[in-house]
Amino acid sequence: MIELSDIEISRDTTSEKYSVEGAETYRPAAARITKFFDGDELVKLVITFDSDREALISAYYFQEGELFFVDKSKTIYHRPKWHNEFNASEISTTSSHFYVKGQSLLKWVDSDLLSIGKSNPYFAEQEKTILSDANLYLAIS
Repeated sequence: MIELSDIEISRDTTSEKYSVEGAETYRPAAARITKFFDGDELVKLVITFDSDREALISAYYFQEGELFFVDKSKTIYHRPKWHNEFNASEISTTSSHFYVKGQSLLKWVDSDLLSIGKSNPYFAEQEKTILSDANLYLAIS
């Protein structure tokens, strides 16, 4: 296991370190990556974005060097963490699960366990985001 704290993720689309999911996080304060290995082979990569109102955890799973599954969980706090009445239990959560083969998104399952098909206008956008972000995170060491 390798942990990388305070990694640099850019919100600028022209940057080599542009993370789509990082840019979508409201006022991100910190990002960290944990990479898990079986011997020399990467099997899991977890990126965590923390902000004053949100936490996004994305887990990328690999087999024989190929991405095959992504699990994203987002927590939205009802008040900012700096607020006097902040309560960590006052939250809303969403999750999405993505099945990948090669350079293609095969299936997307949302928080309500509904399968979202390729005809959904956001499907291609999710596919692009997942593949782009996975490649960025793999390159960070």
